[in-house]
Amino acid sequence: MLDELLNIDKTVFLFLNGSESLVLDNFALTEINHFAWIPFVLAIIFLIIKTNNFKKSLVVLVLLGFLYVVCDTFVSVFLQSHFARLRPTQDYSFSNQVDTVNSLTGGIHGFFSNQASGLMGICVYLSLQVRSFKLFLTLLSWTLLHSWVTVYLGFYYPSDVLVGFLWGLLIGFLIYYIYYKIVKIFFEFLLHESAQCTKSGYFYVDVNFVIFVFLMNVIGILMISLINF
Repeated sequence: MLDELLNIDKTVFLFLNGSESLVLDNFALTEINHFAWIPFVLAIIFLIIKTNNFKKSLVVLVLLGFLYVVCDTFVSVFLQSHFARLRPTQDYSFSNQVDTVNSLTGGIHGFFSNQASGLMGICVYLSLQVRSFKLFLTLLSWTLLHSWVTVYLGFYYPSDVLVGFLWGLLIGFLIYYIYYKIVKIFFEFLLHESAQCTKSGYFYVDVNFVIFVFLMNVIGILMISLINF
């Protein structure tokens, strides 16, 4: 049964991994660079700071940072070496079938994906925080796009990504629960939707700005990919 699941995992991986398109290769290389997403990340921080007072913003951002450590750093430093599943590019019995770009191989171990985990955790936490379905779809799109790129480049199997999603979901909900308890004790916790703002008090115009920055960010990455083609 396990061997059959692993074979399915590898089959799906080979379908998603690589292509004959240099444009897609350039897009993946640009997207995987964390610096490429600085405008979108700054827009999210702007949204948080603009909506909340200093103390509440600090709570939101500190918990967001803690979430990233648990979802990303803890997974990459401790769990991946514990499970010790080789990445597709590092498995010498399989790596000859893997399509890489510029000989990038990632680290040694890949189970489970810390990048998928980190972004899914952020998606869940911020979606519960802001209470905007459009922002949820935006954050989910970011998570799925980046996770697909990591498979495209051969860094992870699809199962690595799926388990990462599950870990991110769990931690995202847990960190939001901690936030809810802190705010309920030290701040006024209100859920009241209006024509101008979400239930948690985030103005729709500010949320739409974040979504706009995301779309411009993706277009910018695509433009850079075409210029480098």
